[in-house]
Amino acid sequence: SRMTIVAVGTPSVIDQIRHQLSRLVPVHNVIDLTEMGEHVERDLALVKIAGSKDDLKKANDIASKYGATIMDETTESYVFQYVEDPEKVDEFLEEITPCGMKNISRTGAAALSRGKDQI
Repeated sequence: SRMTIVAVGTPSVIDQIRHQLSRLVPVHNVIDLTEMGEHVERDLALVKIAGSKDDLKKANDIASKYGATIMDETTESYVFQYVEDPEKVDEFLEEITPCGMKNISRTGAAALSRGKDQI
């Protein structure tokens, strides 16, 4: 299995994180995708919205604007799926939260390097 860990820090902090991860058992390999060049990064969010008809209409409009998919729909609620860069997912969540967000399930970043090389 693969675990993706996203960290922000100075080069020395990132280096320290890499060294600490490498000492864990049974970690076989630690790769910094930012050093490998370009990479693709995505985050998945499932969002449940429940509220008045006006709230649901507004949520549906926001979801359409972002390209989110309706996974479940009732007269009182929606469950949207949104897959995009983590920053875009943050924007989507910030905009849709006031519409009556009840639950969220979010994967966190998943990433792969671009091109033919494998990690």
